[in-house]
Amino acid sequence: MIFLIRLKKQKLGFNGEIQLTDDMSKRDEVYGVKFDGEVFNIENRLEGLCSSFNFAMCDDKFKDDLIGYMKTFI
Repeated sequence: MIFLIRLKKQKLGFNGEIQLTDDMSKRDEVYGVKFDGEVFNIENRLEGLCSSFNFAMCDDKFKDDLIGYMKTFI
């Protein structure tokens, strides 16, 4: 939660966007978490779609409906 509050105070950086690295460079310590999984660049339209499909396929509530829907295109 503290991180989100700090970002609200962060001045806009490159391309008029809030840069996480600008805020991180002001910290004494930075922590990370190692994880096994896929990373998607959602600025890329195809990868954005892939991230949504990947998320839905991991959810039993949506998986079968998504597969059925995709079959209409194949």
